[in-house]
Amino acid sequence: MSRSRTSTDISDTQKLYDSSDNGLTIQDDATLLNHRPSVHYRAVKYLSKFKVFHVPILNWTVITFFFYSIYELIKRYESMYASNILFTTITANILLYGLSDSLAQSLSCFIGTVSINSDNDRSISITMSDLYSQENLFTDYGDVSPLSDPQNLLSQNPQYQMLSNQTDVDVFNFQRFIGFMFWGFSMAFIQVVWYWILNHFYTKDPTIVSAIARVLTDQLLFSPISLFSFFSYSNYFLESGDKFTLHQKIRKIYLSTLAANYMVWPLVQFLNFLFMPKRFQVPFSSSSKLSFSICILEIQTN
Repeated sequence: MSRSRTSTDISDTQKLYDSSDNGLTIQDDATLLNHRPSVHYRAVKYLSKFKVFHVPILNWTVITFFFYSIYELIKRYESMYASNILFTTITANILLYGLSDSLAQSLSCFIGTVSINSDNDRSISITMSDLYSQENLFTDYGDVSPLSDPQNLLSQNPQYQMLSNQTDVDVFNFQRFIGFMFWGFSMAFIQVVWYWILNHFYTKDPTIVSAIARVLTDQLLFSPISLFSFFSYSNYFLESGDKFTLHQKIRKIYLSTLAANYMVWPLVQFLNFLFMPKRFQVPFSSSSKLSFSICILEIQTN
């Protein structure tokens, strides 16, 4: 049954709607006034305007720094490893994980910049028009003028535009970048111990049988736990999620990501344990995971 909208109804449409997994929450315009972008964000946003091949120069600078640092590490690796195994592994992991994330963000920026829609209102993940079509929030209320249309009101709201612009893919996410390097730093302690166990528990000779045994142990025990730990870490610390978002992430992409892991890493680890000297096994594994880490990061982001 249709009816005409009153002034009260129209004023209600001036509230901002924000979608979430738990439903629809309502925020007043005044709430957004307290969410202005920080000086750091505005600075990074400004620097992101200067691009080469659709990727900001800032990203290229970060990537160049990490490639140069890894090159310097390679030249000093033997002496550093002989002096301190743990410190060398930590350094290698921080550089490799930092490079992985910077490449992932740059790839995401390139794809997003090339395929960006001319309609700037689509810069947010779910717009009001999506919500209307998915949830049927508004039925037939008769003739509605453009001024009373919530979508038009939102698109004209400066605070709404400000928050929408903060989702731009060309802005380098330093919080995620630092968080991923910290994950590599933390994993170094576990990897050193884990590879010591694999190399001492089984036959020391690099035979095919011992290599297969190490691969099976690594893939059946370590991989599922480390992948679940990474999903949990990224959910709580990188994405500010909760138990519900972690449950959704595990339910939707954990098994598929683990299956993709099993399509690649048994062979990689077999070659690692069979041919690589012990001092190169951890950096070889971390280096091989560079491309796979980029894929995981893109899955996490999307």
